[in-house]
Amino acid sequence: MGTPIEKSEKAQRKQKTAKREWDEGELFVRLWVQALCIYLAVFVTIGWLYYVLSIDWRQFGTFLWRAIVSLKCDKFLAFYVPTISDAPAPIDRQSLFPMAIVSLLVTSFAAAPYIDFMDRGWFVRRNEIADSMSTTALSSYFSNFCKHLDLEIEPKANLTSVEKFYLIYREHYGLHPFGISWSLLIAVIADAGVVAGYMVMDKKIVVPSDIGLCALSGAYLFAVGDGVFRMHKRTLNVADTYWYALRIIVALPVGLVLGDRKAAFAVGLLPVEVFLNLFIYLANRLIGRKAEKEKPDAIKNLSGVTTPLAITLESEGVNSIEQLAVMDPIIVAIRTGLPFRLVIRLCSKALVWQYIRDSTSKLESIGLVDAKSVAKLPRDYETDTPGAVAGEKAAQSKPKMEADAVLATAALRLFPDIKDKDGALKNTLHVFRLVRDEYDVFLAHVDSYADEAPVEGKAADSTGAVQSG
Repeated sequence: MGTPIEKSEKAQRKQKTAKREWDEGELFVRLWVQALCIYLAVFVTIGWLYYVLSIDWRQFGTFLWRAIVSLKCDKFLAFYVPTISDAPAPIDRQSLFPMAIVSLLVTSFAAAPYIDFMDRGWFVRRNEIADSMSTTALSSYFSNFCKHLDLEIEPKANLTSVEKFYLIYREHYGLHPFGISWSLLIAVIADAGVVAGYMVMDKKIVVPSDIGLCALSGAYLFAVGDGVFRMHKRTLNVADTYWYALRIIVALPVGLVLGDRKAAFAVGLLPVEVFLNLFIYLANRLIGRKAEKEKPDAIKNLSGVTTPLAITLESEGVNSIEQLAVMDPIIVAIRTGLPFRLVIRLCSKALVWQYIRDSTSKLESIGLVDAKSVAKLPRDYETDTPGAVAGEKAAQSKPKMEADAVLATAALRLFPDIKDKDGALKNTLHVFRLVRDEYDVFLAHVDSYADEAPVEGKAADSTGAVQSG
């Protein structure tokens, strides 16, 4: 159970931030919906006027379409299609309105998960991490991972530790940087919808319509599907939206290079890292260069790390156990989408691994699986029995006796070549004390707060407000 002060602070914080979170989310959603509606309304209005009225905007349409094709495809396709400079067919009056409807539908469908993420997912993810740390853990986090930011916000008066964390979280993972990337993605998807509609409506196009449609469909399915998946996991990043936009932009050139409908669609569905590795491999084959094989320490050597978990970590740049031991656990949790408690557990195991390497497997059978269990041994071993009479041999307490036995076993497994048992025991204690010192810096505060039982009858909803159970 937490202390009454911590319980009160946690409840007041949730009640205080609930309205502010709603106001922030409401503002972002309102602005985005208005911008999207204005964009699509203008687009559909132009198509409707061009479809209904007898005004001939043929020359304007031809000029606009040439500009779109030039900006979108000319640079990429000039090497592969000799006739790319040929003037495309103008857009007729019967085609523009259906193309506007297609663009409206695909853009609205793609924008929906991002609006939901802005309104709800971002705040849920932030509160999940904040609720896992006490005030002491937050203070330790500031001093170890965010020293410069803590100094910048220190002059601001009357800020609690949680409010400081919200400012730092917004600095690293705020909603504002998403503005440019989401605007670019929505514009590219709307443009791709027009291109796809034009491929269906008119046969005079610069790329084969079947290959182009398959390439755009695969890229669109990946962008929307992966966006929905990341929104559900609450791990959507600014870089992801830029990758989605780039995948749709290069879909046509890639499809033309492949020259096959099935291949164009399949390549568009590949994850970003697989997509890049594939084309790096093809480029190396074309220029006759052999790819260098890197051999970092496999993160799968860490106990409990499965292949899917290792792929998730490596896709976000965490490809060694040393990185996991020293990186900011909050940043790792944000980028990978893994639960914060799991990231803390992996960081704790990595902390032990960096001192004894592959010997960690020798200690698992005696319960020494992470930094928490390892750091406990030196404390118990160094504990004096209270109430011992001076000059009289004090009876060892039960924790000390258990620590003696476990340390002796650990010393035999870590240093089997050392014949002197006292020497092996001293070496083991030295290593465990190093682990303890690093563990006490930050991870110990998070673990001690997590071990406390939650407040009975209370549960936090998605907006951070406290509700009775």
